[in-house]
Amino acid sequence: MAKRRFVWFLFCATAIAIFVLDAITSVDIPISVLYVTLIMIVLRSGTARDILIAGLTCCILTIVSFWTGTGFNLTKFNEAGIIDVLISLFAIASVTYLSIKVVHSEASMRKVRDQ
Repeated sequence: MAKRRFVWFLFCATAIAIFVLDAITSVDIPISVLYVTLIMIVLRSGTARDILIAGLTCCILTIVSFWTGTGFNLTKFNEAGIIDVLISLFAIASVTYLSIKVVHSEASMRKVRDQ
């Protein structure tokens, strides 16, 4: 239980740091792709539900950071910024999906081994 709390503490602290860094840099720099590392951290000690929550949280933070980076004015964005956000969202979603698959396959292997 203590390991799980530490992982979520590490997740929150790192997510805040990435969010702040992403919010203060230009929308042309894809900092939000760093959220992928957070999903990998949760993978090592979390369940599929934990990974899904982490992935959704990272996607929301990516969108909110882009929105705040444009000054809440969506007419100020450029195509490069939108493409960077879409690439970041795709990377986060892909790693989330693959991490959930890893958790399920590890559970299946444990189940077969225990029989």
